[in-house]
Amino acid sequence: MRMGGMDEQQFAEAAIRLDRIRKQKKELEDEEKQLKQELITYMEERGLEKVPINEQQAVHLQQRVQRRDFDVTEASRVLPPNLFQDVLTIHSGKIQEMVKEGTISEEQYRRILIKEYLSTYIVIR
Repeated sequence: MRMGGMDEQQFAEAAIRLDRIRKQKKELEDEEKQLKQELITYMEERGLEKVPINEQQAVHLQQRVQRRDFDVTEASRVLPPNLFQDVLTIHSGKIQEMVKEGTISEEQYRRILIKEYLSTYIVIR
């Protein structure tokens, strides 16, 4: 019986090949992650921002990501009930807007902020 332009044997071979490709992809992604971390560690330990590589260079870049997590329990204690309801989903942009408007203080903001993310990566140019 033919399925989608291929017979059962071709289907089985394609399924096996797809599984093999997915495993190879995972292995490559794991290796990429490990190498990236090794390069970042090397550059950070030596305080380097750029490292010459043949005719190119590795560049260590960092960027603050505009994603923040907030402590919901602390937010419920710090913010007045009507404001807490406004940010119950803890929308970062909304909270920053409230700080800018003076609706909540910098102190309240610092108390509910759990962490800011720092994205670190290596670029070969």
